[in-house]
Amino acid sequence: MTLLVALRGADGLVVATDSRGTFGDPRGVTAQNDAQKKLYITSRYTAIMTAGAGELGATVMREILEKATGVEGTTPIMELAREVALARYREWFPNFSIQPIQGLLAPQRPDLALMVAGYDVDGAGAIAEPRMFQLLSQMDFAPMLHNYGFALAGIAQYALYLLNRLYQPDSSVEQLTALGGT
Repeated sequence: MTLLVALRGADGLVVATDSRGTFGDPRGVTAQNDAQKKLYITSRYTAIMTAGAGELGATVMREILEKATGVEGTTPIMELAREVALARYREWFPNFSIQPIQGLLAPQRPDLALMVAGYDVDGAGAIAEPRMFQLLSQMDFAPMLHNYGFALAGIAQYALYLLNRLYQPDSSVEQLTALGGT
């Protein structure tokens, strides 16, 4: 079960994720692996975190990292990640439904979430606004901009409950690091 967190504060941005991979149906017997890589630094100012089908996420991320050389800024990295994820899912799962269809036994493509967080860079190379995007396979990787200071993905209900009560947009990176680690 995964939790991805991005928090924007007064003096920076914090990203955090766990490293647990869960295999099997969570309603029954499962196995865990605590060495899953879910955080990828894609450029000087941007990172991508993955949730869902871990091995598919790692495969997609390998291609994104190869193509990200020389790409800077969160929005261009998000656009590259979306392009790669869409191409691979359309290649690998062409006849799978994006989401379950009521009453139809069509195969559903695996869940994959990509959270892209960091800073955009203007034409002169100066750091601009922080951005946090989420790309979900169930939404055909449509870009979703989180413009309220934080972003969550994975199994996030408890974290959302806490962030709605504890998150302050004027917090320092030091304070947000402590909040992201709890």
